[in-house]
Formats: sequence, structure tokens, C-alpha cells
Amino acid sequence: MKSKWRIRRLKCAFCGVGIWLFAFFIFSTTLRESGDSLSRVRNEHELPADMKVSHRSSVASEYLHFEATKENSFLREEKIDGSTLKKYDNDAFLRTRSYIVNPLDHALLISPRENCKGKVVLLVMVLSQYSNTDRRNVIRKSWGGKYDGLDVRTYFIFGRQKTALWDEDLRLESEKYQDIIQYDFKDTYENLIYKSLSMLRWSNEHCKNADFVLKVDDDVLLMTPNLYSRLSSLKPEGVLLGYTNPKSMVLRGGKWKVPFDEFPFSKFPKYLSGMAYVMSQDVVETLLNAARRVPLIQVEDAYITGILANITNVHHIKDPYFLFARKYYLKAYKTACQRLPQKTITLHLEEPGNLSLADFMMMTYTELSTCKKKVVQSWVKPHALNESNPKL
Repeated sequence: MKSKWRIRRLKCAFCGVGIWLFAFFIFSTTLRESGDSLSRVRNEHELPADMKVSHRSSVASEYLHFEATKENSFLREEKIDGSTLKKYDNDAFLRTRSYIVNPLDHALLISPRENCKGKVVLLVMVLSQYSNTDRRNVIRKSWGGKYDGLDVRTYFIFGRQKTALWDEDLRLESEKYQDIIQYDFKDTYENLIYKSLSMLRWSNEHCKNADFVLKVDDDVLLMTPNLYSRLSSLKPEGVLLGYTNPKSMVLRGGKWKVPFDEFPFSKFPKYLSGMAYVMSQDVVETLLNAARRVPLIQVEDAYITGILANITNVHHIKDPYFLFARKYYLKAYKTACQRLPQKTITLHLEEPGNLSLADFMMMTYTELSTCKKKVVQSWVKPHALNESNPKL
């Protein structure tokens, strides 16, 4: 009787082991198939099927290094410094060519008569659109206006407009205010990179006596005294100052898409937010010269302050006071004086819904002008720039 029970127990034990082995086999097969499927999805969306990926150190070690096979349709042979490029790698995409790839020779159509005569500490270059006349007028009345005895110049930069009538309107606006700059390229979002590079070009060719150049969009409120004071602590050499963009992912679709064959990496080098950034005149010249020898991409801030700065070894100076207004909307019941830090340099605005952006900019500026801490209108001219001031 006991032997029968032992035989039954052994059979049950073998059955149990068999069931567990069968279940493990099914689970491992399913897991392997799902992994293969996920791998295929990644390859389809991120890399061509015939691209092999390997990690190795190079100019920018955080990037993936891509080696192309002969069958790869993205492979282009290109002469670089006497050698033929036969693969995508960091050395090819993150260095200047020995020849000009971007002449950047668009004709200058409109330029202020006075240009930058005399001493200029800060040259403010506002990237604007034809339709934003109200914003330009607010800027002229507020933070972009002339300050007695201060070495600041403010100009608005454009490309060629959709119609001859619009171009004529800009010419008339230039005659009235003498603060319009226009180059001969189509003024479209796709050509924003040309607009930003034309800013560097005009600064280098017509205002080389400026110590610093600020690139700023026309939806930004600038606290000019705070920026001027900040710059007084810096030597006008090797400066590239602004808000570091925390998300440097390369997008393959949408408004900021970059085709794979223009830049095959998943991340840009760290770059500054395009809403506003400051550079010293030597950096302007350095980045402009590099731009003539590095293929363009449309994401202008990533290209200028990321790729070009990386290639030319220009380092960022991070500043937490280049701010975004959306961070302060949750405190809308407070005044601008209560919402904003006292050392705020720029505030990137968004339309609140019940006001135009121009009206919102003027309202915020007016509020700040009445603060006890006097963020905007209380002006104390900073110490003169000299070689003894340390570069922070």
C-alpha cells in the first residue's frame, strides 16, 4: 500500500515539474519575442535598418557613433580636409569644414543711419515679425527706449517680407525710428536661422565696438538695468550667457524637426534658450566664422549656442534669471513685483488670454516700474567695464 502511494507521489512530482518547465518555456519565448518586437520598433523609428550602433569616445562622448555600410542610403562621400568622409561620426558633424558651406552674403536692404557711433556696452538685437508693430512700439516706450547717458542700442531685425507693401512699411518705420535692419532673405520661420546669423553678421560688420550683443525675441520683457549690471561683472571676452535648455533631444517631426542626414544624433550639445542670450563681441565673430563652415540646421538656438559653441570651445555661463512667465501665472493674484525675483533679467511672456501680448508686456513693465525694489526704472549705472573685473 505504501509503495502505491510513493508511486503516485512521484508521478505528481514529475507532473508538477513538467508543468513548471512548460510554463517557463512559454514565458521565455514570449519575452524574447516581445524584446525582438521592441527592438524592431526602435530600429524603425530611430535608425535605418543597415546602421550599426557602437559606443566609443570622440569629440562629444555622450553621442552615439553611427557607422554606415556601403548599402546605406544616408551615406554621402564628402571631402573634408583632404580626406573622404565615408561614415557618419562626431568628427564629421562637430567640426568646421576647410571650405565655405554657408556664404551668408545676403544683401543688406535697410540699416540705421547712425549705426553704433560712440561707445556701446550693450547692443540689443530684437528678432521681430512684420505684424508685431504693437510689440515694437511697446518695446520702444519701455525697456528698449533710450536712456540718457547709457551705452545701449536697440534694433529690430527682419528678412524680406511676403509683399512689396510690407517691405515699404518697414522702410517707412525705419525712416521714422532709425532702428530697423533688413536683409535679403525670405522672412519665414524656416529661415529663422538666417535671421539669427544675420544678427551676428550685422553686429560684426556695423557695430564691432559693442562689448556685448543680446539676441532677444519680441515676446520677451527685458529688465535692461539688471542685465547691464550683470554684464558689469564680466570681462567682454568669451561670454555666452543665458538660460541652459534642459531638454536637448533632437526631434524628427513637428515644428523643430531635424532630418537624420543633417544631424544623426539623438541629442544636441547643451545649448541656451533662444528667447534671449548674450555674447561678447569676440564670441560673435567666432561663431559667425564657424557658421560659414558648418552645415545649417533650422533649430537656431541649438545650432548657434550648441553646435557652433561646442565646435569652437565656447563655454556657457548659466544664469537663473532668464525666466519664463508661465512659472508665475499660478500666482496671478499677486502683483508682478511680488511674483518676480528682484534680479530678473528677462521674462519670456505668453498671452494671458484677456490681453494682447503687447498690452501684457506694457502692463507688467508698468507694474514693475512702481515696485519698491525698482526692478525697471531705478537705474544705478554700474562700474565701468575693465580688465580687472573677473569673469564669473
